[in-house]
Amino acid sequence: MSVPIAPEPAPSRAAIDFAGEALWLDASGALFWPVQGLLAVADLHFEKASFLANAGNPLPLYDTRDSLVTLARVVEAYAPRTLVLLGDSFHDPAALSRMSGDDRAVLSQIVDGVETCLWVEGNHEGEGFLPPGGIGVAEHRAGPLVFRHQPDPADLSAQLVGHFHPKATVRRHGHRIRGRCFLVSGNRVVLPAFGSFTGGLDHTDPAFAAVFAGDEPRVFLCYRNNIHAVASGAGSTRSRSTGY
Repeated sequence: MSVPIAPEPAPSRAAIDFAGEALWLDASGALFWPVQGLLAVADLHFEKASFLANAGNPLPLYDTRDSLVTLARVVEAYAPRTLVLLGDSFHDPAALSRMSGDDRAVLSQIVDGVETCLWVEGNHEGEGFLPPGGIGVAEHRAGPLVFRHQPDPADLSAQLVGHFHPKATVRRHGHRIRGRCFLVSGNRVVLPAFGSFTGGLDHTDPAFAAVFAGDEPRVFLCYRNNIHAVASGAGSTRSRSTGY
């Protein structure tokens, strides 16, 4: 089946230098490495709504399709050779079995449309998870960069991770603006959750202190199809929301 991609204004992106490599941070929450033709997204959490619905929460079951449409749009825009899914792609071990046939077909089209699709192990899928196509890996190393779900504090390599679902809140002209964000330091990049129905952890939360080991990260806020570099202390407010 064809992937339903509705037209949208092109999102903005920010260029960063990370470990000597030029990377693009896309307002969708995806990260692109042009030299490698590599696109990375984190924390899709497919079938989270159906998981909660089974626990008695009356939720509409549209999150998986919405996440797939967004992913398909970004893959089409960047045409990567390698797609890296940075863990917690499924919300629980049984999520794939709950996915509709149509959504499975869309996912297969995305996976089959790239040369290599790497499913990095997350903490939500459980041990022994078999991805639907592509290759399951514990981590992916390319050049000076390491892609994994959670950071390894013992590894001094430049790591790109998910897991934390970082968000940022700023106040501008009396308005409170909150959105997903990238956090970037000298040897860490934390990607925002890409899934449509995910919680988040404010970038000021103490949990990030161990991730960045005292190196205050730069904040790139994704808001309304644009990405904005947030100056340190520029009106930030703290609002904690768990769920990673």
